[in-house]
Amino acid sequence: MSDPELIELRDISKRYDRPGGPSFDALKAVTCTISASGLTAVVGRSGSGKSTLLHLIAGLDRPSAGSVAVSGVSLGSLGEDGLAKWRGAEVGVVFQFFQLLPTLTVLENLLLAMDFVGSVPARDRRSRALALLDRVGVADQANKLPGALSGGQQQRAAIARALANDPQLLVADEPTGNLDTDSAATVTDLLTALAGDGRSVVVVTHDEGFAARADRLIRLSDGMIVEDTAKAMSQ
Repeated sequence: MSDPELIELRDISKRYDRPGGPSFDALKAVTCTISASGLTAVVGRSGSGKSTLLHLIAGLDRPSAGSVAVSGVSLGSLGEDGLAKWRGAEVGVVFQFFQLLPTLTVLENLLLAMDFVGSVPARDRRSRALALLDRVGVADQANKLPGALSGGQQQRAAIARALANDPQLLVADEPTGNLDTDSAATVTDLLTALAGDGRSVVVVTHDEGFAARADRLIRLSDGMIVEDTAKAMSQ
Protein backbone atom coordinates (compact mmCIF):
# COMPACT_ATOMS: atom_id res chain seq x y z
CA MET A 1 0.00 0.00 0.00
CA SER A 2 1.17 3.54 -0.67
CA ASP A 3 1.80 5.98 2.15
CA PRO A 4 -0.96 8.43 3.07
CA GLU A 5 -0.59 11.92 1.70
CA LEU A 6 0.96 14.46 4.07
CA ILE A 7 1.06 17.52 1.80
CA GLU A 8 -1.62 18.69 -0.62
CA LEU A 9 -1.02 21.58 -2.98
CA ARG A 10 -4.01 22.69 -5.04
CA ASP A 11 -3.61 25.15 -7.94
CA ILE A 12 -0.78 26.99 -6.18
CA SER A 13 0.43 30.20 -7.76
CA LYS A 14 2.89 32.71 -6.36
CA ARG A 15 3.35 36.15 -7.88
CA TYR A 16 5.98 38.66 -6.78
CA ASP A 17 5.52 42.34 -7.54
CA ARG A 18 8.66 44.15 -8.60
CA PRO A 19 8.87 47.93 -8.08
CA GLY A 20 9.22 49.70 -11.38
CA GLY A 21 8.79 46.52 -13.40
CA PRO A 22 6.38 43.74 -14.30
CA SER A 23 5.33 41.18 -11.70
CA PHE A 24 7.00 37.77 -11.69
CA ASP A 25 5.13 34.48 -11.48
CA ALA A 26 7.37 32.12 -9.51
CA LEU A 27 4.78 29.31 -9.50
CA LYS A 28 1.87 28.77 -11.87
CA ALA A 29 -1.13 26.61 -10.85
CA VAL A 30 0.93 23.81 -9.30
CA THR A 31 -1.03 20.82 -8.00
CA CYS A 32 0.56 17.82 -6.32
CA THR A 33 0.57 15.69 -3.21
CA ILE A 34 3.53 14.37 -1.22
CA SER A 35 3.36 11.28 0.98
CA ALA A 36 4.00 11.07 4.70
CA SER A 37 7.35 9.28 4.33
CA GLY A 38 10.25 9.11 1.92
CA LEU A 39 12.72 11.48 0.31
CA THR A 40 11.37 13.88 -2.32
CA ALA A 41 13.89 15.88 -4.37
CA VAL A 42 12.78 19.12 -6.04
CA VAL A 43 15.10 20.09 -8.88
CA GLY A 44 15.27 22.63 -11.67
CA ARG A 45 17.29 25.55 -12.95
CA SER A 46 17.72 28.72 -10.91
CA GLY A 47 14.49 30.72 -11.00
CA SER A 48 12.33 27.67 -11.72
CA GLY A 49 10.36 28.05 -8.47
CA LYS A 50 12.01 25.37 -6.33
CA SER A 51 12.65 27.42 -3.20
CA THR A 52 9.31 29.16 -3.51
CA LEU A 53 7.57 25.79 -3.53
CA LEU A 54 9.50 24.68 -0.45
CA HIS A 55 8.71 27.89 1.42
CA LEU A 56 4.99 27.47 0.74
CA ILE A 57 5.06 23.86 1.96
CA ALA A 58 6.84 24.93 5.16
CA GLY A 59 4.54 27.88 5.83
CA LEU A 60 7.39 30.35 5.40
CA ASP A 61 5.40 32.18 2.72
CA ARG A 62 1.82 32.24 1.48
CA PRO A 63 0.57 31.56 -2.05
CA SER A 64 -1.00 34.27 -4.18
CA ALA A 65 -3.68 31.75 -5.17
CA GLY A 66 -4.53 28.14 -4.36
CA SER A 67 -4.32 26.19 -1.11
CA VAL A 68 -1.67 24.37 0.93
CA ALA A 69 -2.61 21.70 3.46
CA VAL A 70 -0.23 19.69 5.62
CA SER A 71 -1.52 16.82 7.78
CA GLY A 72 -5.02 18.04 7.03
CA VAL A 73 -4.32 21.58 8.28
CA SER A 74 -5.10 24.32 5.77
CA LEU A 75 -2.25 26.78 6.19
CA GLY A 76 -4.38 29.56 4.72
CA SER A 77 -6.72 29.29 7.71
CA LEU A 78 -3.95 30.19 10.17
CA GLY A 79 -3.02 33.72 11.21
CA GLU A 80 0.62 34.72 11.47
CA ASP A 81 0.95 33.67 15.14
CA GLY A 82 -0.85 30.40 14.50
CA LEU A 83 1.29 29.71 11.46
CA ALA A 84 4.50 30.32 13.42
CA LYS A 85 3.39 27.94 16.18
CA TRP A 86 2.30 25.32 13.65
CA ARG A 87 5.61 25.59 11.81
CA GLY A 88 7.63 25.25 15.01
CA ALA A 89 5.79 22.10 16.04
CA GLU A 90 5.13 20.38 12.72
CA VAL A 91 7.98 21.25 10.33
CA GLY A 92 11.74 21.07 10.59
CA VAL A 93 13.51 23.51 8.26
CA VAL A 94 17.14 23.24 7.12
CA PHE A 95 18.71 26.12 5.19
CA GLN A 96 21.76 26.27 2.94
CA PHE A 97 23.59 28.63 5.32
CA PHE A 98 22.61 26.82 8.53
CA GLN A 99 20.87 29.78 10.29
CA LEU A 100 22.10 28.74 13.72
CA LEU A 101 22.00 31.59 16.24
CA PRO A 102 25.68 32.59 16.54
CA THR A 103 25.62 33.76 20.18
CA LEU A 104 24.13 30.50 21.49
CA THR A 105 25.95 27.21 21.80
CA VAL A 106 24.94 24.35 19.55
CA LEU A 107 23.09 22.76 22.46
CA GLU A 108 21.32 26.02 23.30
CA ASN A 109 20.16 26.33 19.69
CA LEU A 110 18.30 23.02 20.06
CA LEU A 111 16.95 23.87 23.50
CA LEU A 112 15.56 27.17 22.23
CA ALA A 113 13.65 25.36 19.46
CA MET A 114 12.07 23.11 22.09
CA ASP A 115 11.37 26.01 24.46
CA PHE A 116 9.48 27.85 21.71
CA VAL A 117 7.07 24.98 21.09
CA GLY A 118 6.82 23.44 24.55
CA SER A 119 5.85 19.97 23.35
CA VAL A 120 8.87 18.32 24.99
CA PRO A 121 8.75 18.37 28.82
CA ALA A 122 11.37 20.75 30.23
CA ARG A 123 13.06 17.97 32.19
CA ASP A 124 13.63 15.97 28.99
CA ARG A 125 14.89 18.71 26.69
CA ARG A 126 18.60 18.57 27.44
CA SER A 127 18.79 14.78 27.12
CA ARG A 128 16.77 14.88 23.90
CA ALA A 129 18.99 17.60 22.44
CA LEU A 130 22.14 15.67 23.27
CA ALA A 131 20.67 12.48 21.79
CA LEU A 132 19.86 14.31 18.55
CA LEU A 133 23.35 15.79 18.35
CA ASP A 134 24.72 12.31 18.87
CA ARG A 135 22.45 11.00 16.10
CA VAL A 136 23.94 13.47 13.62
CA GLY A 137 27.49 12.96 14.86
CA VAL A 138 28.25 16.28 16.59
CA ALA A 139 27.51 15.60 20.26
CA ASP A 140 31.13 16.52 21.05
CA GLN A 141 30.44 20.03 19.70
CA ALA A 142 27.40 20.66 21.92
CA ASN A 143 28.95 23.38 24.09
CA LYS A 144 30.68 25.27 21.30
CA LEU A 145 29.38 28.31 19.44
CA PRO A 146 28.40 27.57 15.82
CA GLY A 147 31.27 29.64 14.47
CA ALA A 148 33.75 27.19 15.98
CA LEU A 149 32.34 24.33 13.86
CA SER A 150 33.08 23.42 10.27
CA GLY A 151 30.40 23.95 7.65
CA GLY A 152 29.50 20.27 7.62
CA GLN A 153 29.25 20.18 11.41
CA GLN A 154 27.04 23.27 11.44
CA GLN A 155 24.71 21.72 8.88
CA ARG A 156 24.42 18.53 10.90
CA ALA A 157 23.69 20.61 14.00
CA ALA A 158 21.05 22.49 12.00
CA ILE A 159 19.45 19.16 11.05
CA ALA A 160 19.41 18.15 14.72
CA ARG A 161 17.70 21.45 15.55
CA ALA A 162 15.13 20.82 12.81
CA LEU A 163 14.34 17.50 14.50
CA ALA A 164 14.06 18.99 17.99
CA ASN A 165 10.26 18.78 18.16
CA ASP A 166 10.01 15.47 16.26
CA PRO A 167 8.26 16.83 13.14
CA GLN A 168 6.81 14.48 10.55
CA LEU A 169 7.92 16.87 7.80
CA LEU A 170 11.52 17.96 7.23
CA VAL A 171 12.29 20.43 4.44
CA ALA A 172 15.77 21.42 3.30
CA ASP A 173 16.76 24.16 0.85
CA GLU A 174 20.06 23.31 -0.86
CA PRO A 175 21.40 21.65 2.32
CA THR A 176 24.66 20.58 0.63
CA GLY A 177 25.13 23.67 -1.52
CA ASN A 178 27.64 25.32 0.83
CA LEU A 179 29.61 22.20 1.77
CA ASP A 180 32.72 20.42 0.56
CA THR A 181 32.32 17.04 -1.12
CA ASP A 182 32.87 14.89 1.97
CA SER A 183 30.58 16.98 4.17
CA ALA A 184 27.93 17.01 1.45
CA ALA A 185 28.05 13.21 1.27
CA THR A 186 27.61 12.96 5.06
CA VAL A 187 24.59 15.29 5.04
CA THR A 188 23.10 13.43 2.06
CA ASP A 189 23.44 10.13 3.91
CA LEU A 190 21.87 11.63 7.03
CA LEU A 191 18.82 13.07 5.25
CA THR A 192 18.34 9.84 3.30
CA ALA A 193 18.42 7.87 6.55
CA LEU A 194 15.89 10.21 8.17
CA ALA A 195 13.52 9.66 5.25
CA GLY A 196 14.02 5.93 5.69
CA ASP A 197 12.93 6.27 9.32
CA GLY A 198 9.43 7.21 8.20
CA ARG A 199 9.55 10.99 7.86
CA SER A 200 8.67 12.99 4.79
CA VAL A 201 11.87 14.77 3.74
CA VAL A 202 11.54 17.32 0.92
CA VAL A 203 14.82 18.67 -0.43
CA VAL A 204 15.52 21.38 -2.98
CA THR A 205 18.85 20.56 -4.61
CA HIS A 206 21.07 21.21 -7.60
CA ASP A 207 22.99 18.03 -6.77
CA GLU A 208 21.86 15.43 -9.29
CA GLY A 209 23.63 12.71 -7.31
CA PHE A 210 21.55 13.59 -4.26
CA ALA A 211 18.42 13.74 -6.39
CA ALA A 212 19.15 10.29 -7.83
CA ARG A 213 18.88 8.82 -4.33
CA ALA A 214 15.41 10.25 -3.77
CA ASP A 215 12.26 8.14 -3.72
CA ARG A 216 10.55 10.79 -5.83
CA LEU A 217 11.81 13.53 -8.12
CA ILE A 218 9.82 16.67 -8.95
CA ARG A 219 11.35 18.85 -11.65
CA LEU A 220 10.22 22.44 -12.10
CA SER A 221 10.66 24.75 -15.07
CA ASP A 222 9.29 28.29 -15.29
CA GLY A 223 7.11 27.75 -12.23
CA MET A 224 5.48 24.53 -13.44
CA ILE A 225 6.02 20.83 -12.78
CA VAL A 226 7.48 19.27 -15.93
CA GLU A 227 8.50 15.92 -14.43
CA ASP A 228 7.21 13.94 -11.48
CA THR A 229 8.67 10.44 -11.15
CA ALA A 230 8.87 7.95 -8.30
CA LYS A 231 11.06 4.92 -7.87
CA ALA A 232 9.28 1.61 -8.21
CA MET A 233 9.01 0.02 -4.80
CA SER A 234 10.20 -3.55 -4.42
CA GLN A 235 7.55 -6.11 -3.61
